[in-house]
Amino acid sequence: MRRNTSEVKVSSRKWQGLVAAGVIIGAATMFAAAPHQVPEEPIHWTLATEKPDAKTTRGGTITLALTATIDDGWHLYSLNLPSGGPIPTRVTIPAGQEFTAAGDVVEPPTKSSFDANFNMTLEYFEDKATFGVPLKASMAAGWGDVPARVAVSYQTCNDKFCLPPKQVVVTTQVKVMPPATS
Repeated sequence: MRRNTSEVKVSSRKWQGLVAAGVIIGAATMFAAAPHQVPEEPIHWTLATEKPDAKTTRGGTITLALTATIDDGWHLYSLNLPSGGPIPTRVTIPAGQEFTAAGDVVEPPTKSSFDANFNMTLEYFEDKATFGVPLKASMAAGWGDVPARVAVSYQTCNDKFCLPPKQVVVTTQVKVMPPATS
């Protein structure tokens, strides 16, 4: 008895097509559902002067408020963490601007608890955290509204998993006044 090989090939091709379609539909469903499960960015950063009418002069200092607004269920780690855990938050002043660091970044009070993701007790923030960032204007700074940039490197986690470390740069305008004349 001779077997019809063309029927076997057709059946095999149909089977391959069904498997491929199932894989595509499964992947599309998984990726379509993913944005609802994991926010694109659970930490939202803003930068402003600590006081709305704050200003400085060339060579003067000013403190900026770097605020992290943190989505429900997520947390941002402290500036000071033990090794072997998550990436601590780091605040730096990028080069190539009219401002430099004028001291240490001031961290708000943290929460502390055991973190099962890293099997250690860690300090972190929930909801909102505002860091004080002291800056010094260069002697060559322009007058008027001058852009100030702050870079933040950080990692964020919830109680099940962590997102990869990330760096963002946030900007605000700082009023630089001319020197007082006598």
